[in-house]
Amino acid sequence: MESLALIAVIIGGLLALVFGLGLLALLVVGMRFATRDLRAQWRRGRRNRAADPRDWAAHRGWQYTADQEHPPLGVDTFLGAHGRWKQYAGIVHGTVRAFPAASWIQAEGRGNTRQPVEVYRHRVAALKLPYELPRVSLVPAEDPISRSVANRLNAERRVVLEHAHFNEVWLVTADDPRSAYSVLDPRMMERLLQPDVAPRPSLRDPGRDQTRIRLIGNYLVAWRSLRTDVDHLDDLFTVLGDMSALMPDHLWQPRDR
Repeated sequence: MESLALIAVIIGGLLALVFGLGLLALLVVGMRFATRDLRAQWRRGRRNRAADPRDWAAHRGWQYTADQEHPPLGVDTFLGAHGRWKQYAGIVHGTVRAFPAASWIQAEGRGNTRQPVEVYRHRVAALKLPYELPRVSLVPAEDPISRSVANRLNAERRVVLEHAHFNEVWLVTADDPRSAYSVLDPRMMERLLQPDVAPRPSLRDPGRDQTRIRLIGNYLVAWRSLRTDVDHLDDLFTVLGDMSALMPDHLWQPRDR
């Protein structure tokens, strides 16, 4: 009887230990989930504070401007779905593949300049090409905002390409689907599926390093959600430079004649 009682005590202790460890694990997971947004915001803040656009520009022989009223390179476009005012700061400008290039922090918001309500703040990278591009936009297909936009605002402008995997990764919209087909040929799609540019979903921070690309007027524009640092600019300008080299001949050849 004593041995049975001892075994019962041991089993009870083990069950209590397992229950305690399970409860602790649930508590840790719950705390990590509850503080996910705070931790992501802290990481972005630390990363953005550490970056210095003046050093980045000086190291590459580019110019730096603290702020200006007019859009750098003349790129006058809103990055968010809604906006009434824009501000430009931390501007660096130089050349990429002999094309004028610039990057800046673009803040957008509602209201007026006296009572502004900031909504978006991203660091933008742009190239100015010597020919006009069709209006095409690429955003991560799995981003919650992208899905919302796809279902409501841009449903009629969405372009479905013949590359199934590309459609899973990117949500493409265009004023004219034919223009998207001509620009996003197999070589361009292959480049945009490379790890340095293709969206990388993260459970910890869904918006982390999500690249967005826009072709508008004479400009190739790219930015990554919520990032205002310069540590990722070399990657963005590499992508934009590669895209400029892959543009179809019919866009630029007539201008050389």
